[in-house]
Amino acid sequence: MSPREVRHRLVAGVDIGGTFTDVAAIDPRTGEVSTAKVPTTPGHLEEGVAEGLRTLPPRRVGEVRHGTTIVTNALLEGRVARTALLCTRGFRDVLEMRRLWREKLFGYDWERPEALIPRDLRLEVDERVGPRGEVIRPLDEGQVRRYAGFLRDRGIEAIAVAYLFSFRNPTHERRTRDLLVEELPGVSVSISSEVLPEVHEYERTSTTVINAQVRPAVERYLSRLDRVLGDVGAAGPLRIVRSDGSLITPSVAAREPFRLVHSGPAAGVTGAAKLCGWLGWKNVVTLDMGGTSTDVSLVWEGEPLRIFESDVRWNVPIRATQIDIQSIGAGGGSIVRTEAAGRLLVGPESAGADPGPACYGRGGDRATLTDALLVLGMLPDALLGGALPLRRSVAERALRTALPEFIDPREAAAAVYTVTLHKMAVLTREVTVNRGYDPRDCVLVCFGGAGGLFAVDLARELGMTGVYVPPAASVFSALGAALSRLSYEAIEGVFAKVEGVDVDALDWSVRSLAARAEGRLREEGVRVVGTVLEVDLKYRAQPETLTVPLAAAGGIRDGLARAVEEFHDLHARRFGLRREGEPVDLVTLRAIAWGPDPEASVVKVPRVPGGGDLEPRTWFRDGKEIRDVPVVALGALDDVDGPAFVQDAVTTIAVPPGSSARLDELGGVLLEVGA
Repeated sequence: MSPREVRHRLVAGVDIGGTFTDVAAIDPRTGEVSTAKVPTTPGHLEEGVAEGLRTLPPRRVGEVRHGTTIVTNALLEGRVARTALLCTRGFRDVLEMRRLWREKLFGYDWERPEALIPRDLRLEVDERVGPRGEVIRPLDEGQVRRYAGFLRDRGIEAIAVAYLFSFRNPTHERRTRDLLVEELPGVSVSISSEVLPEVHEYERTSTTVINAQVRPAVERYLSRLDRVLGDVGAAGPLRIVRSDGSLITPSVAAREPFRLVHSGPAAGVTGAAKLCGWLGWKNVVTLDMGGTSTDVSLVWEGEPLRIFESDVRWNVPIRATQIDIQSIGAGGGSIVRTEAAGRLLVGPESAGADPGPACYGRGGDRATLTDALLVLGMLPDALLGGALPLRRSVAERALRTALPEFIDPREAAAAVYTVTLHKMAVLTREVTVNRGYDPRDCVLVCFGGAGGLFAVDLARELGMTGVYVPPAASVFSALGAALSRLSYEAIEGVFAKVEGVDVDALDWSVRSLAARAEGRLREEGVRVVGTVLEVDLKYRAQPETLTVPLAAAGGIRDGLARAVEEFHDLHARRFGLRREGEPVDLVTLRAIAWGPDPEASVVKVPRVPGGGDLEPRTWFRDGKEIRDVPVVALGALDDVDGPAFVQDAVTTIAVPPGSSARLDELGGVLLEVGA
């Protein structure tokens, strides 16, 4: 096959959700999008990926760009490798002490959660590096070899190594890794100086341990995935979506799986930023509602907001560059119930893909949000173009069982809808108002299988006037993956006072860091189109940092001065406090090398005639029935006033009374909120 033939093949994005596996493929020559949605295959996720790709035009798939939840799921479900930790003598209990926080400040019944690794598998090594990188105590290599034998007898699958101040001098960690690989072939070893070369000791140790725990599972999955991609005839390379929405190669993903913790949702935000840039919108709130959760994020001035740390569970952090995505367990499959005091709850427990919501008729008998939406008249009689019939009577029975205090199942369903809408509004304010941004300055972009059903009501709740349901909304995170581009990030821990920093040494560090990031991309055969430099700064008395750009083109001294000014501005926006007289510390340098932009300069989802059940429906809304509500096929939409529904085989958009909807040139739906 010629390079030209490969170049003209489809670029496929894949996103695996709790209920469905989504595929969206772009023809790079025309921008035309093909989509597929198939049930997720728990236990063998790659089989669902293969099934989705098989529905695309035969043998025309080139590069596959994959967003995955394998890391998140492994951590949430505790399906991680049996892992040991080697640490500097005297620092065995870093994972135990954590940050000395209490989840329940005044709760006598609170017990500290178990550490990531039990104490008998946290081994102290005789070695010591000082804060300037000087060797205080040489590494005891014989002790490391003895520990290897001890761990072999205990069936250890992975090892994390986190020595004190290794980010200053990684020699001891690297030698320890070499010894362990020699003594324990087949056991993966993660060292903190490569995973997270930063000053934060507990966070560095925690992140390295998490990387080690999930690494074997990710390596196995990527190996199986590579095999099935060959079986379906995918001709191009496989790329994996990072937590920041960019792409990395499978080799990097296997070595640094901690970077994949929010891989799937990040792709949707990246796609929204790209799409809205084409439409001329710079400030966007994204809402991704799938089968298990709802994810909300903010794009400001064309760039998704990022964070550099999140908790995989309470007070167990993972430090990685990631899009600031906040989630709640409220998706289509979220189970509905009441607690002892009578409060109605939606999620976080989910019916998942098997058995799924009660109305799927696959053996599930617990009411879910999907059942409530069906009872309200917001869903058609079947999903997936008729392939998945929905049973209204079963949904009503499940709601009566779950919420017996409601006589009418429609009233129960309406309460479920209201509670879910309120949770979405609280979550959206968390990523906007609580971070110093006004949601009324943004366009609300809703996608995922159920996002369009809540879009207008959520916008009204938040005072937003612009709402957009993008093309291929139900598989939009997969489309975002297809629109992502490659990057490589290199970081270096510095921890110096800004006013006394050695400018020449800092300039050398910045240049070498950028060269390392660019070199890694070139090693993968990727053309480097630009490199972004950033610094993490903090006020002297603060533990947490903020990240700002470092423009080094005019000289590192002036670039650092401008970075400090931006830090003051960002601190004032985020926390309402500007402390220009306070000394500032430089904690971390970061260089991100970027590959080329996506091949497609625009995307377009072609109109498809039909769209499932187009019979008028009865919509139970605001305590009243609205009869004969028109249902317009998405492919036939021009303009429609509410009340109405717009739908295709996999997407339904609610157009409440007082609002209107129209199709734009890309195949997305613009909604006017109205009164």
